[in-house]
Amino acid sequence: DLFSVSFSKISDSVPMWNYYGHDGHGLSIGFDAHHISNQGYDLIECIYDKTLTDVLADYIFDSCYYISEPQPLTIALDIISKDSHFEYEKECRIPLRKHYGNCCITKRNQFHPIKYDIKRGVISPYVEVFVPLEAIREIWIGPTNDIDLAEDSLRGWLNSIGMSWVKIVKSSTPLK
Repeated sequence: DLFSVSFSKISDSVPMWNYYGHDGHGLSIGFDAHHISNQGYDLIECIYDKTLTDVLADYIFDSCYYISEPQPLTIALDIISKDSHFEYEKECRIPLRKHYGNCCITKRNQFHPIKYDIKRGVISPYVEVFVPLEAIREIWIGPTNDIDLAEDSLRGWLNSIGMSWVKIVKSSTPLK
């Protein structure tokens, strides 16, 4: 019932390149968070402290338990809390909640249809959110790419689609 769009505050990280960036052969897109928030999305930093998550859950439960009136939608703590082993990710998320079975809704009542894709032989639900091209500020080239070739081809492609403002940054992360 919960969906999220994930971002990281960290641009150049060994574990991130290894896990999410195809062992350093990938690209990482740097966004301007204000452009994302201006689209009506709530961009929320993840909590990596289990004790704090438990305290917040208790507070929310105690605050809402005796109220008989309908409460406004709140985000589920599960969608913004993560195990402390992942704190290096410095993750922020746009939380989305399933609504009437066929779409997701943001806290600001924007509706997004649930779509499906096949990944590794499993049908997986996903939700598309709109992020304007102007939100893209930089693209990082992974540390194991042929850096010069990747930069030249990326710059040519960005220019061909009218995105010459995007800064290209080469990873300085050593993978060995």
